[in-house]
Amino acid sequence: MPSRGRTGGFEPGQAGWLFADMLLVLSIVMLGAATVADDVPLAGLRAQPAGAVLPTAPATASPSPSALPVEGIERTPTLLRFTVDTRLLTARDGREVRRVRRLLAARTAPLHGRRAALVLTFGCDRDSRIGSIMSTVVNGQLRAADAALFGDTVTRSFMDDSCRRTIRMEIYLFAR
Repeated sequence: MPSRGRTGGFEPGQAGWLFADMLLVLSIVMLGAATVADDVPLAGLRAQPAGAVLPTAPATASPSPSALPVEGIERTPTLLRFTVDTRLLTARDGREVRRVRRLLAARTAPLHGRRAALVLTFGCDRDSRIGSIMSTVVNGQLRAADAALFGDTVTRSFMDDSCRRTIRMEIYLFAR
C-alpha cells in the first residue's frame, strides 16, 4: 500500500511551472530565430515570392558596426496637457480637430529641430472606449502639426480615467 507522505515522485503542482519554463525557453529560441542577417540591406526586405533569394550587400558597401550612428532616446519625456471638447473630438469635428492641431503645433514649437521617437497619448474620460478614441484622433494629427518632429514617430493611444476632457501626452525625443 503506497504511503501518503512525500515519496520524491512527481507532484501535480509542479506541472504548471514546468510548462511555464518550457514556454519561456521556446520563446527565447523563437526570438533568436526571427533575426535578420546583418548583411541584408533594408531595401532587400520587401515581400519576395516563395523560394526567392534575398539580395546581399557587397562586402565593401556595408559600414562597420562602429561607424553606424547610435541614437538613444531621452529618458525624461516632454509632457503636454490640454483640454478638449470630448464630444466634438470623438465625432472628429473639423473645427475641434483643427484646434487640436494648432495646439499641438504651438506646444511643440520649442522642440523645433528635434525628432520624436515615441509618443504616448492618454485620452481622459471615464469610458475607456471614449478615452482611446480621443487619444487616437490626437495621434492622427501629429504629423500634420509638425512633420519634421513627428515624421516617423511611433505612437500609442491609451485612456486615463483619472481626469476628464483632457489629453495628456508624453513625448520621448531622440537624444542629441
